[in-house]
Amino acid sequence: RALEKAFISPRSFRIGKDCMVIFSDLQLPGMGGLQFLEWLRNDPASRALPCIIFSGSANPSDVQTAYELGVTSFIVKPIDFGEWVRRLEIVLSFWMDIAQRPPMEV
Repeated sequence: RALEKAFISPRSFRIGKDCMVIFSDLQLPGMGGLQFLEWLRNDPASRALPCIIFSGSANPSDVQTAYELGVTSFIVKPIDFGEWVRRLEIVLSFWMDIAQRPPMEV
């Protein structure tokens, strides 16, 4: 259920209205994940959104920098796909069904 609610069509996506949680990786096309995180946290409309980095990197420097830039959580991707899905479902369930967040300004 949480996975179904997590994916939004690009046409209907609006930060602050439809977005409940943002997942990113450190390796992104055109912009690094840490650069994206910095941009995200500098935008008042997205500053309060939970942002989770789901990365293959366990480099302590990457983790430290991500937290300094305002990441909500840094999760290392497991090798096993089933475990990856299980972790994703847990995180989505927490942010979409359990956590209480302030209303987003549009």
